[in-house]
Amino acid sequence: MKFRVWFLLVLPGVVNLPAQDHGSISGNPFSTTQDAEAGSRFFRSQCAACHGLDAAGGAVGPSLVTGTFKHGGSDEALFATITRGIPGTAMVGFQINGREVWQMVSFLRSIMIAKAAGEAGGDPAKGAGVFDGNGCARCHTASSGNVGGYTGPDLSEIGSRRSLSSLESSILDPDADVAPEFWTVRAR
Repeated sequence: MKFRVWFLLVLPGVVNLPAQDHGSISGNPFSTTQDAEAGSRFFRSQCAACHGLDAAGGAVGPSLVTGTFKHGGSDEALFATITRGIPGTAMVGFQINGREVWQMVSFLRSIMIAKAAGEAGGDPAKGAGVFDGNGCARCHTASSGNVGGYTGPDLSEIGSRRSLSSLESSILDPDADVAPEFWTVRAR
């Protein structure tokens, strides 16, 4: 009985911890335009031989501009692929410092986003209708005025941080890939 009371008293405090980080998104700590430019130089020296100078694919490596990856498309998954490689393939792990890896991830994101921007059509009013109609504001902020919820990431500039395919996947199946800092528990 004492455990049950303790659990009921402590659990609400634990469940609400993610809400304290309103607007934070985990991932790449080196994601500025300057980081992407530095990442471009590292990419060309380390990766272009297999993936092509523009990352659109080469004789050995696949295209990296689609935003769709067999081994995970999150920033963390790209970091792991670059540093650990992919067993059984030509993709070897690279022993380079973490900042340079994150900068390469920023470069890849920048070219994916640029490609997607050219392909993506959209209507901001319809998008706002989908956002409002599905109750997204219960968890997410999506404007510079910080109007919205506190338990999900801030989506105000999400188009500059995520690829088109990643955004589409998150909209169609929002619970499929949730960063741990945004996990919540509903207990009865």
